[in-house]
Amino acid sequence: MLLPEVFKAYQSLQDKRDAYIATLMQGCKTDEEVFTTKRLYGLGGSDMAKVMGESKWGSAYEIWQVKTFKQTKNIKNDIPLEVGHELEEMIARRYEKQTGFTVREANSVAMVGMPFLVGNFDRVVFDKAPEEGGKIIGGLECKTTGINNSVVVNGVMRSKWGKANIYDGTTLVQESNLIDPEYIAQVQFYMLVSGLKWWDVGVLISNTEIRFYRVHFDQAYCNRMYEVACNFWINNVLEDKAPAITFSDAQNMQPEKDVEMQANADLIARVQKIKEYDIEIKALEEKQALLKNALATEIVDVTKVKYTDAQGKSKTLLTFKGSTRTSFDSKAFQVKHPDLYQEFMKTTQTARTLRIY
Repeated sequence: MLLPEVFKAYQSLQDKRDAYIATLMQGCKTDEEVFTTKRLYGLGGSDMAKVMGESKWGSAYEIWQVKTFKQTKNIKNDIPLEVGHELEEMIARRYEKQTGFTVREANSVAMVGMPFLVGNFDRVVFDKAPEEGGKIIGGLECKTTGINNSVVVNGVMRSKWGKANIYDGTTLVQESNLIDPEYIAQVQFYMLVSGLKWWDVGVLISNTEIRFYRVHFDQAYCNRMYEVACNFWINNVLEDKAPAITFSDAQNMQPEKDVEMQANADLIARVQKIKEYDIEIKALEEKQALLKNALATEIVDVTKVKYTDAQGKSKTLLTFKGSTRTSFDSKAFQVKHPDLYQEFMKTTQTARTLRIY
């Protein structure tokens, strides 16, 4: 484990970096620019899933590009992010009513001895109002989501946001940690930095329901995250060495010209394995299609199927409903307004496509 004393050997690189960011801060003109630039000082909770290789929405290479000033993230027009910030207060107020605790906004907190590990907490939780002598007992992360899709976690399929905590009044009688796995690294990182032993997560789903969860400190996971974060910051950021890229990273890297190479035995073996998995996936899809066909005649005239579980409770097994959507008919518009259609046509570079022959 990297100790603070060891990090001192890299302090000059950190100081040089901090001085450069300070000059960038002087040129910030909006709150969004200040927010984005401040995040360059270190690694935050929302970076950790990507750095750990646990995110579906980005990679360590992407974070490296941002932290080494090779790519700038522009959140100025990110409406979902702005809406999420605005709704934090509503979720926090509901949390106070649900739990009886008091929450307060918090300043950025760096881990002792490791200034590049920075927690930007939504809220900290007090057992009672701090002006009445309340003490900090945990944290609160506030999230919003549209559709609660399914996800596979440890080989089991469940909703991204699973069953929530159960309260009797304000007393938590049954805990749940079934948060969207995308945010596990984030809340564990906050506990690592702060030393707190639990972090609650509140999520507003589809503007109709707020759920609360409790995640406890995982020592083994945090030890691994600490090692990964420190190695990433020193080896990749301070020493400016690119981390390994993912396939998604490679898709968005456009070579200046066409380049050919000769495949070796190892590359051929890996490509063959990809094809084998592709065949297995298609075989499973065919089996799934057969089961759906067998199900079709039984559910063709219904929109919901219920069942009774082992405890005698009625639950929903499946729904079979249609929906409507509104879309722009570009073909009809092209026929009626060909000149205007051409005026607004634009050419963009798409991600590279892998085709195996």
